[in-house]
Amino acid sequence: EKKKVKKIISGGQTGADQFGLEVGQELGIETGGTAPPGFKTTKGSQKEKLEGFGLVEGEADPKIYPKRTRKNVQDSDGTVLFGNPKSRGSALTIKTAKEQNKPILVNPTVDELSSWLSENNIETLNVAGNRKVSPEMKKTLKSALSPTPTKKKKPTKVLKPTPSTVKKPVDNKTKLENRYSSLLARRKIIVKNKGNTGPKDREIARVKKQI
Repeated sequence: EKKKVKKIISGGQTGADQFGLEVGQELGIETGGTAPPGFKTTKGSQKEKLEGFGLVEGEADPKIYPKRTRKNVQDSDGTVLFGNPKSRGSALTIKTAKEQNKPILVNPTVDELSSWLSENNIETLNVAGNRKVSPEMKKTLKSALSPTPTKKKKPTKVLKPTPSTVKKPVDNKTKLENRYSSLLARRKIIVKNKGNTGPKDREIARVKKQI
């Protein structure tokens, strides 16, 4: 049975990391991850904000970011990375994923990400990438993680007949009267053509009795 993403983690940096956490909260998915020591970001320490996303402070690191990068790859079932894969942080993320034999996907489309999540049974997803990244990545992530809406069948329209299209039932008496008028008209044609009206007279008499 294929699993669904139950948790989104990241390192808490501005850009891709925080976009991933925001998508998680918007979709009601648990968020978390390991932040750098001091909850450092390019905007300074964001301890309150990152703790609000469920992040915990990483261990001391003289280079600030590498340890937490490795920890988030390790703690996830797979990593999706948005941005320049050759940047220092992204390169380390890709290298670490390969070393730990963890699935990693770079700059996917919605369909690619959705398929990858399903094929790899990703329950805890690590979202990583650059600080400066297109907001489109957030739409991609959100679309891939959103449950597919069930298409509702449109109710079949029952067309009610308009009064002009409704055929009123013709009663038997009316039918006979119409038949009688028709026979008389035909008899006149026979007389005009000097034909034998005998059979038609008998039919007229029979219909007249029924009326």
